[in-house]
Amino acid sequence: MGSSTILFVFILAMLLARKATTGFGALDIPWVFYFSTVLIAVSSATLWVARQHFLAERYRQHLNWSGITLVAGLGFMLLQIEGWLSLYRSGQTLADSMALAFLYLLSGLHFGHMALAMGLLFWAVMDSSRNRTYVEGYLQSIDPAKRTRLLMAYWFWHFTDGLWLLLLMAFVFVLGR
Repeated sequence: MGSSTILFVFILAMLLARKATTGFGALDIPWVFYFSTVLIAVSSATLWVARQHFLAERYRQHLNWSGITLVAGLGFMLLQIEGWLSLYRSGQTLADSMALAFLYLLSGLHFGHMALAMGLLFWAVMDSSRNRTYVEGYLQSIDPAKRTRLLMAYWFWHFTDGLWLLLLMAFVFVLGR
């Protein structure tokens, strides 16, 4: 997460420097980016609920809420694709707009990080789904490797959610009209 933070901070700094020196034009931010922000915030909340169930040793509910989180994450990714398609359909090209190039770069990098977070959470959820009884769930909860994997999935998911909020603010206040 540290190296990803450095990467995004560097690109955002380049965006601000480029905007200050060349004053490139503004964009209309696709409406689906706002809707996807609500969806990713919901996914963060559902993952928090899943973790609370895990800590309370309610393993079935943990699995259910983690699945809801994955569905919300998938919805977020599909909305991101729709946002890119709406930009493409608007006729704007990368050759015409430096702002658009930065939007694609930052949102595309975030998309890759979100795909990684989805894969990590999916792996942890699939591992949890093997627990058919309370005893199996409890054994997983005390296994250090499995606990660590689940904790990494939680932290990385929340990291990508927070990162998207930062990116959307940059899109609206730096790139937007």
